[in-house]
Amino acid sequence: MKKYYDRKATEQPNIAVGNLVMFNAKNRHTKPPSKKLSPKVYAPVKVLEKKASRAYKLEISPRWEIHPLFRVSLLELYLSSNQANHEQLLRNPKDSEGNLQ
Repeated sequence: MKKYYDRKATEQPNIAVGNLVMFNAKNRHTKPPSKKLSPKVYAPVKVLEKKASRAYKLEISPRWEIHPLFRVSLLELYLSSNQANHEQLLRNPKDSEGNLQ
């Protein structure tokens, strides 16, 4: 069984406290016109602490109304652009009603 698991398993990223990460929007429910138009990952947030071997607490604004603990499989390391005069767009999630406060 191990050999079948190892074929598909991907290595989890090494995340340290203080790193910036993007969290996956897979389990986040909002009210956009369609799921297709909503963001796939949300703006970079800071890792506050490591709670378990694969769970991290993130610095999330209280207006998002979500729990700050995330499994490592839902996190991606934030990579900034190395190109000159190139700014990366940051997406902030909308609250549960679909509008920003």
